[in-house]
Amino acid sequence: MNSTNHTECQLAPADVLLIVGCITIIVVGVVGNILVLIIFRSRWKRGSTTELLICYLAVFDLLSSFFAPLIFMYWILVCWSRWDFGWFGCKLFPYIFRVFTAVSTGIILIMAIDRCQLIVFPLKGKLKRKTIHFSILVTVVVSLLWESYYANALYIRHNRLTDVCTVVPANTPSYAYPLILLTILKIVILLIVLLSSSCLVITKIQRRNQLMLSQKCFPKKPIKNQKTMRMIIIIAIVFVLTVAPRDILHLLFTWSWLGDKMVFQNRILIDRLNNWFRLLQVSNGIYNVFIYANLHAKFSKNLKQYLPCRFVSVAPEKRKSLALDSESTKIEVLMEKKIDNEIEVLMDKR
Repeated sequence: MNSTNHTECQLAPADVLLIVGCITIIVVGVVGNILVLIIFRSRWKRGSTTELLICYLAVFDLLSSFFAPLIFMYWILVCWSRWDFGWFGCKLFPYIFRVFTAVSTGIILIMAIDRCQLIVFPLKGKLKRKTIHFSILVTVVVSLLWESYYANALYIRHNRLTDVCTVVPANTPSYAYPLILLTILKIVILLIVLLSSSCLVITKIQRRNQLMLSQKCFPKKPIKNQKTMRMIIIIAIVFVLTVAPRDILHLLFTWSWLGDKMVFQNRILIDRLNNWFRLLQVSNGIYNVFIYANLHAKFSKNLKQYLPCRFVSVAPEKRKSLALDSESTKIEVLMEKKIDNEIEVLMDKR
């Protein structure tokens, strides 16, 4: 999409808004994700696996929030009518942003699986840190291969006066079929992992609560893991809502052009939708900072030390509970394992 050639570049009001959006994403995404990495800097060697995955997610969100809006702004400013970064830049820059998005997808799936295992199968223990590091490496490699068809589809189109970086026509088989297949596969994997992990966690919590009500001697179950799982679900929902619209648009557009159906013939409308959905997709790296600030007690507490103003507000009655929560992680883990062990014994007896 967006491969039209303009002899004179004149920005429309909508283009100005897109540029303002890109600048906002760069500022918020870079500053926010750097704060995440600073606050969680010690989590690379110690801390929970979820916090380690948050660090990895922040790295790719930082890269995506900086490079993707810059390239998008460049295309807007030149009205998609030129390319100044050569053949290698054409192959690399549009492709690498899609890789960053694919890696973020994989990290969110790993987070959901890790927390689901800890809640549903607590006696098996959490994933080891070495396993997390290896999983991220595999995710990066798979993402590079996953989006390789797109890099292959990018090429330099030589016009009379300028060169333009664009993709092959939507009905090209080597581009259309991988795009349709991989987009559908990605949606299916996301739905299966997120829905199944959420259902397993909800079922486990309901069964545990029923047993706890029937056994009055049980102490109150810590809810740290449940809060973390809720945070991961919100991260996944926001990610899907920001990334999926453009993917679905490309899926429908490409599908319609196979066999010369050409259902979407209003290219101006399609290009406008593609631009706004691209901005929405580029913005996916900025929202996690706000989610951590509201749902992660340690991040919310430490964030105030780095900000001159209180952007993160916590109700007075909750401050004490947040402080206690951040200082009692090891005790909670031990209590969870003990309670889960007792619950499993009761389940076996029944």
